Amino acid sequence: MNENGTFRFVSVGLGKMGTAVKQNAIDRGHISVADFGRINPVTKEKIQALGQVDLVFECTLPSVAVDNIVEIVSAQKDCVVATTAWYDRLEEVKEAVRKHNTRLMYANNYSIGVALYEKIVAYSAQLFNAVTEYDVWGHEIHHRNKVESPSGTAKNLEKILLKYIERKTVVVEDALLHRKPRPEELHFSSTRGGYNNFSHTVSFDSPDQVISLQHTSKTRDAFSVDMVKAGEWLLHQKPGLYTMEDFLHDIIQ
Repeated sequence: MNENGTFRFVSVGLGKMGTAVKQNAIDRGHISVADFGRINPVTKEKIQALGQVDLVFECTLPSVAVDNIVEIVSAQKDCVVATTAWYDRLEEVKEAVRKHNTRLMYANNYSIGVALYEKIVAYSAQLFNAVTEYDVWGHEIHHRNKVESPSGTAKNLEKILLKYIERKTVVVEDALLHRKPRPEELHFSSTRGGYNNFSHTVSFDSPDQVISLQHTSKTRDAFSVDMVKAGEWLLHQKPGLYTMEDFLHDIIQ
């Protein structure tokens, strides 16, 4: 990283998210060195041949993310990972980061607003845990090109609600065909459609009133700008594995 705080970066994956991250990084004064993708896959040797690279943004697909991460950290480059749904291989990534003494950050969602929203949901769930006449449910909406369903953010909200609402012990994400949900089931549904939809809703619903908590993103910048900010933050940390929780702690402490 330069003395003025700018860094040289590589983009792996230039879909809509990767393109937005790249442009926002450039707009914030950082320097794009190279792009990699399906036609030109990233390798340790290719990154090393570029010379000075401070950070790599990984914005691809779950099927290739871990292989990309291993190549990136093997080149001893720090990495911010946008891709989700690869966490069943998290131990493999942890070992690679430890072995090569690098910094890596991963998150279901890099939006600071979403991170704060999750904290609000967690606090609310603790309050409603004791008020048993309130049922709880969730719904999320994303654009038609979203690959995974439910989203990583929805999965995280499910975990939060199961942790704090003791009467809910199992999540149902599929449609409830010809039956009503059982009392212990948390129904968290998903909709995919349109072109710029990003919304999550958690509701605490009683026979007489309902309290709904909703987060809606108006543009992709809510995710891509904050991902660049996370990269700026990461380069000032000690080598290791970091999450959005670590980043957020520094912001709101």
